[in-house]
Amino acid sequence: MTESTEAAATGGGLPATETEEHLWFREKVVPGSTSHTLAWAFLVRGPLDVAALRSAWLTVASRHEALRTSFTASGPRLVRRVTTVPSPDVSTVEVRDAGGASAEGTARADIARWAAGVAAVPLDGDGGPLARLTLGRLAPTAFGVVLRLHRLVAGEDSAAVVLAELSEAYADTTGAPGAATGAPATGSTPARRHGAGDEESLSWWTSALRPLPPRLSLPVDRPRQSVPDLRAAAVCFAWDRELGRALENFAAAGLVGPSTVVLAAWRSLLGRWGAQDTVAVGVPIGPRPGGAGAVESAPGPVPVTVRLDRDPTLRDAVAATATALRDAVRHRDVPLARILRALRDEPEPLRSPVFDTTFTPEAPPAPELWLAAAAVVPVALPQPDLLEDLALSMRWDDGRVTGTLRFRGLFDELSARAMLEQLRVLLTAALGEPDVPMGALPPGTGDTVETASSGPGTCTEDPPSVHELVRLRADTDPEAVAVDWDGRAVTYGELRRRATEFARALRPYEVAASPVVVRLATGPDQVAALLGVLEAGAHLMWLGTGKAGERGRAALTDVRPACMLTGAEGESGDGGELARWYREELGGRVVPAGGGPSTAPGGRMPPAAVPDAWAYIAHTSGSSGRPKGIAQTHAALAQFASWFGTEFGLGPGSRVAQWVAPEHDPALCEVFAALVAGATLVPVPDALRRDPERLVAWLGAERVTTIQTVPSFAREMLRAIRKRGGSKDLGALAAVLLMGEALPGELVNGFREVLPGARLANLYGPTETVAATWHEVTGPITGPVPIGLPIPGRAVVLLDEHDRPCPPGVTGEIVVLSRYVSAGYVGEGVGDGTRFRAPTALPGGVPGSGERVYRTGDLGRLRWDGTLEFRGRKDLQIKLLGNRLELAEVESLLAGHESVLECAAVPVTDGDGLAARLVFHVVPRRDETGEPVAGAKTWRAYLRARLGGSAVPAIFRTVEGRLPRTVAGKVDRIGLAALGTTRLPGPVTRTVVEAAIAEIWAAPAGAVAEDIAPEDIAPEDTTTRLGSGPLPLLHMLDRVRAVFGVTVTPARYLADPTLAGLSAVVERAVAARAVAETAVAGTGQDPDGAPDDGPGEGLTGTGPALREPVPAHPR
Repeated sequence: MTESTEAAATGGGLPATETEEHLWFREKVVPGSTSHTLAWAFLVRGPLDVAALRSAWLTVASRHEALRTSFTASGPRLVRRVTTVPSPDVSTVEVRDAGGASAEGTARADIARWAAGVAAVPLDGDGGPLARLTLGRLAPTAFGVVLRLHRLVAGEDSAAVVLAELSEAYADTTGAPGAATGAPATGSTPARRHGAGDEESLSWWTSALRPLPPRLSLPVDRPRQSVPDLRAAAVCFAWDRELGRALENFAAAGLVGPSTVVLAAWRSLLGRWGAQDTVAVGVPIGPRPGGAGAVESAPGPVPVTVRLDRDPTLRDAVAATATALRDAVRHRDVPLARILRALRDEPEPLRSPVFDTTFTPEAPPAPELWLAAAAVVPVALPQPDLLEDLALSMRWDDGRVTGTLRFRGLFDELSARAMLEQLRVLLTAALGEPDVPMGALPPGTGDTVETASSGPGTCTEDPPSVHELVRLRADTDPEAVAVDWDGRAVTYGELRRRATEFARALRPYEVAASPVVVRLATGPDQVAALLGVLEAGAHLMWLGTGKAGERGRAALTDVRPACMLTGAEGESGDGGELARWYREELGGRVVPAGGGPSTAPGGRMPPAAVPDAWAYIAHTSGSSGRPKGIAQTHAALAQFASWFGTEFGLGPGSRVAQWVAPEHDPALCEVFAALVAGATLVPVPDALRRDPERLVAWLGAERVTTIQTVPSFAREMLRAIRKRGGSKDLGALAAVLLMGEALPGELVNGFREVLPGARLANLYGPTETVAATWHEVTGPITGPVPIGLPIPGRAVVLLDEHDRPCPPGVTGEIVVLSRYVSAGYVGEGVGDGTRFRAPTALPGGVPGSGERVYRTGDLGRLRWDGTLEFRGRKDLQIKLLGNRLELAEVESLLAGHESVLECAAVPVTDGDGLAARLVFHVVPRRDETGEPVAGAKTWRAYLRARLGGSAVPAIFRTVEGRLPRTVAGKVDRIGLAALGTTRLPGPVTRTVVEAAIAEIWAAPAGAVAEDIAPEDIAPEDTTTRLGSGPLPLLHMLDRVRAVFGVTVTPARYLADPTLAGLSAVVERAVAARAVAETAVAGTGQDPDGAPDDGPGEGLTGTGPALREPVPAHPR
């Protein structure tokens, strides 16, 4: 079809190119955003002929079709139209009457404020104008000029052309000498437009980008939102000339430009932050051949994709980057939109599907304006909106590298400056040693190693052992209440006497320096027995009275305790089975805890405990295999208990809940932190320990001031508090301490809302370290809560796979260095102790060097503010569809849905052993009939809305009751893998809404899916997978509004662009409208429409409610 034929078919205009359609649609998704408007501003001091300026602008517009272009939607196509005669579109705005010329500084500030307001109003791609010159008069001889160009018709380089020709035309009109030369005097320059490119180039791109590079895991300060905030800020940098000379010499020797070397270093740093071998960076290539001096839209950045080992040398990185750049330039004629369509990738107008960062080499100088006798100076404008996460630009300026790093709200200015400093340090070191892997250079080692570790916190000499400290408390205040249980208050004096009786009862069994098991029912005797074991010179092994199973038998086999303190058989959940097994199979001695005074002979008690002697043996949860016994010293237990009590203000009058199960070592910390501080320990009755509603009521009735629990249970507590209508009876609760799991920000924000006066803290540390770090929450949190800074006496370092310290922003294994780290595992079959192996490459300058070491297997990242961030487990990080995925993060997202009580994700592998999808085991919230209040469709849409294009293929299975858990309260993943759960029963059905939307998608008029029947559209299908472009998508949303009376914005739809996702949005809006209509029934009033749908912004609605399910055919 010829251009004239196409113009006739579209009512006089030409069909927009794929690139133009993509840019136009992006504006529709983010209306009001300045991301598609380029703007420059100037302060003019001196005489200005406004009429001559208007005439000059019309002259320039007459020369360039691009300045007279507009776009409109015509049926299923976007149409481009060019007017023959330009409109006199120069707006004159009176800023204020200054009564004369202002001082230079004042005038610039006034014009800057005015110009910022003008630039903040984006140009409208619908109808135009797409080029606009605005004049503001501050005083008779003081003006502001703002030039705005829409990206649909002009690029960054176009401003220099427009302003040079404007200066020349103004000089011609006023008769003044021209400041610019070479501008054409007559004629019109046709707008050059971006076509489809040749097939050979398209084939190269699809090969180069398949599979698409994984999303970068950038060290952000706050999590990504489904509809992001595009507002941007920037920091500038200027590196010294010494670095400039080294850069210039290395580039010349390699026959590349300095910008290629900087890009290679930037790419390597991005790869290290994200632990990725393949990194794509968007690079603006500049005008196409023959495009110099033209006003035309920029083709946009091209993806420069480099696949390298994550730890290349600078020389290798530069060579690979130079090759990738040359190839991208050679094939740049293919628009990115066409490449993505060929790859059948999902549309993400709010985020580039290929790259999250851009790099602009040799950024052009700012364009200049000359207006005859007037003095013209540029005025800085606020940063326009940014579609990428980071945008780095550089210039070569008199032997120095200068530039700007632009960033979105994912980052703070501190982070941006820190990233630039890391780049400078890395580049400096790599230029000095270009053949050394860059991971072995600063900022990973050397003079920045102190920033790669945290701690150690200050720590005084070790306190006495915990049982000695409790004895001192009893001597000082014997009548103070030590344990409050079941209406009985046991004083410190009474507790000490009972502990001594237990100690004397153990003496005949020669328990000194041997393990003793305490297995008593919850209550004061249980606490006294713990103290008595320590007083007898033995070390503790505390087991609960529930069914111990294989784990309990394995622990006893490993440790071979000297004896077991037990209560009556009826007090244990297994009817004494474990005690019998221990006595019969291991020949162990079972010592019943009598109620009266001990008849054991008297005599001297053992001497004071040695700090490095063992105080207790705790066992790991066994969630990933056989439980391992871990011995901790008196010094470690006493130091942590003393710190805990001091830090959280425990003392006389405090009432500390003992919630943690006995088998888990934080239970010991709860007991002894309370008693050492002189507080009252309030054990939680076993029947309430896992019942959030009854526990919350109990906390209020018992006036508990401090409770420690895990986040998954705390989420249930929060729901229970809200269900009760608030925390009015929890006024005594002063501290909620959370540990053992990743802590979501929304959970602590919820507790800050319902318990505004309580302290909230996140404690982190494996059993092998007692605890390692902590973080107190003092304000609103976005994203996961940091695990903070080291507890006194500990240092923490993050190490990469080569045992090198990781700089801020880089994920590594959390390694704890401290004299309070366990010396190793105890018992049989516990492995070779590699977890306790000292790092091979740890420099002596790292805090904590020379102490004992524990490699946690946890991943962490040092944030830019110096706090540590938990990043999951090494053994729970998988690669799914080329993207690294942390299971804990995805589980935390789904657990945030109100219909989910708890959940866990298990990867399913394909024939090659690669993760192909996730299976979510979900315990759903149920209604009064016992049916789940939501199911797979709702959960899939919920995840998609939060993960966007990173959504994972998943199936959902429901679990009755609770997920299997270890004694530590953590999910038992071995048990979960063996769990016999099934899919939701019954045939797959569609609601009326889903079926109707499938009909709309397949309808001939404005169809998004050609030659496809509605029943063949699967719930996970998207309009893009079915071959739709931007305009049919908008028409589809119009049809949805017409049928259901629900307006869904493009941004809301694209948060989950599946049939299931759109149906869920519409169904919620329809249901909300039905509730509103019921509420106003009989009042004669009309409902205002459906409320906002939380994360699904942009919903309104009036129309019928359609709910009935209809059968859906399998695809």
